Amino acid sequence: MADHWQSLSQSEEEIETEIECHCWHPLQGLTGLLPLMVLMDPQHGEERLRQVASQIERIPDEGVRADIAAATAVLAGVALDKELVKRILGEMTMRESAIYQEWRQEALAEGIQRGKQEGIQQTARNLLAMGLDPEQIATATGLTLEQIRQLQN
Repeated sequence: MADHWQSLSQSEEEIETEIECHCWHPLQGLTGLLPLMVLMDPQHGEERLRQVASQIERIPDEGVRADIAAATAVLAGVALDKELVKRILGEMTMRESAIYQEWRQEALAEGIQRGKQEGIQQTARNLLAMGLDPEQIATATGLTLEQIRQLQN
C-alpha cells in the first residue's frame, strides 16, 4: 500500500517515463506494431523513430524489414518532418518495399489516367474554340455531350 501512495507522489515526468517504458518494451518484440511507435510519443518523435529504425534493422527477413520501414515512414511522416524521416530511415529502404512499389504503381497509374482525361478535355476545349459541333467533339473524344457542355461554361 505504501508503494501505491508513493507512486501517486511521483512527478508527471517520472510517470511519463514509466508509461513510456511500459509502452515501449512489451511492444519491441511485436514487429508489426513498430510503425505505430512514433505516433505513441510524438513529443520525442525523433528519438522514438531512431529506436524504431534500430529495431527495423534487426529484422532478419529483408521483405518484412522493407515493408515495416515503409509503413513506419508513412506513419512517421504524419507526425515528423519528412526530411527527418528520410534521413533516419533512408529512401532506399522504402524503394525496396513491395508495399511501397505497389502504392507507387497505383499512384502512377492514377496520374496517367488523370493526365489523359485532362488532355482529352483540353482537346475538346480547343475543338470547341475552333467552332466544331459538340456531337462531333463527343465522337472524337469519347466525352459525353453533357461533359462537353460543362466545358463550354
